[in-house]
Amino acid sequence: MRVMFVIILTSIVLLFFLIDIVLPLFYGKEFVDSSNITRILLIGVLFYNVFLVLNMDMAGRGKPWLAIYTLLPVSGINYFLNFYCIKDWGITGAAFSTSFSMLIAALIFIYFYSNEIKMSISEIITPRKTDWDFVRSIFSKRKLA
Repeated sequence: MRVMFVIILTSIVLLFFLIDIVLPLFYGKEFVDSSNITRILLIGVLFYNVFLVLNMDMAGRGKPWLAIYTLLPVSGINYFLNFYCIKDWGITGAAFSTSFSMLIAALIFIYFYSNEIKMSISEIITPRKTDWDFVRSIFSKRKLA
């Protein structure tokens, strides 16, 4: 999860600055106006991926229901925020409330994950040099092939 976070964060930062070029390439010029909304949603994408990776690990450990414990309150938060934010800011408000909800989902799930695997939150989120060992091993194996 820590490696994925760094890789996706780097990609999101690049995409944040290149979105005006990337959107027309994939979807056409008529979607350029959605660049700012996409930038806001990138924040949610980052944290949603944290949630997804940890959820896959918990599901693999036989505890897929932890996602429900997370997503029930997050759905309520998203509904409440959308109700007010869309009314005041339109689609920009929807993007903000969705990104914020995904941040909350990641934080809640990290808490549940920490309790389930009996590891402190700081141990889960603090990067380590050894996190990159498997990435190095993949590249060293490709050099041999």
